[in-house]
Amino acid sequence: MEFNELIRDRFSCRALSDREIPHDVLGRIFEAARLAPTAVNKQPFKVWAIQSPDARAKLAEATNYTFGAGVF
Repeated sequence: MEFNELIRDRFSCRALSDREIPHDVLGRIFEAARLAPTAVNKQPFKVWAIQSPDARAKLAEATNYTFGAGVF
């Protein structure tokens, strides 16, 4: 596929699901984030998983961009 074809056909998807994500899948996602390169591997980052209904409600009060996701 040509690059111009790729960028012409791209789209943004925000149809997130509220399905529960298995703990082992979240672990794989966190491991991928941990292994992802940063500039010279010297840029720190933090990852949180917000799952509880109370915490999700507080987050929804702070932003309009939750898109109905089950985990943030």
